[in-house]
Amino acid sequence: MGRLSALVPLDQCEAARRAVNSAVGAAYHTAVRPLRPHELAKVGEDPRAKLTAAASSSPEVVDLLNATPVRAAVEDALGCAIPDAVSAQVALLFPNSAINLSNPTPQTPDTVGQAGYPNKDIPYFGWSGHLDGLWSGGTPPPQTPQDVDLAAWYRDPGTNGAPMWADDTQQISVRNFTCLVGFPLSDQSQEGCGNLGLLPGGTIIMILVHLVHDLATCI
Repeated sequence: MGRLSALVPLDQCEAARRAVNSAVGAAYHTAVRPLRPHELAKVGEDPRAKLTAAASSSPEVVDLLNATPVRAAVEDALGCAIPDAVSAQVALLFPNSAINLSNPTPQTPDTVGQAGYPNKDIPYFGWSGHLDGLWSGGTPPPQTPQDVDLAAWYRDPGTNGAPMWADDTQQISVRNFTCLVGFPLSDQSQEGCGNLGLLPGGTIIMILVHLVHDLATCI
């Protein structure tokens, strides 16, 4: 996990941000009618995908990787050439929103987040990290013990779209990938702004956690 600075020209960042905002704006203006079946099939059931489907494969977004020095940096790190990116995840998170699309619970300092504690007790403004490729639970985090619905919680796939199991025998729960490249496009001029968090060394910690788990299950 590392940080690369000043590799993407500012005008390309602004063009990508404009593409995202245009897609969200178009979705907002057509929200008075439901999506037609053929439209829904293109973007899936995830409401966030509906907002950003037009931007996720736009040249302005995929060229953040394909047409900047970031591509060479990734190829150098992996030791091989990579194919053109054809789409990207456009991650939207609106601050203190009662209409957070991935979690309909209004986000307040007392809201229980993914870590199982109130946001006010979690460092970095209540931010909860995760390891991509893992099932995240079938519902948003229960807010009280009385809210726990085990049948709903163990629903598959999880709220992040990842399936509970990565194989038909239900022995593997991690879906591997080679590399994740993130481009922060929103304001990050002060602590707590923006939609992209990076914890230096976090990947090493997760590797150690899984090694300890593997050793424990082999005993």
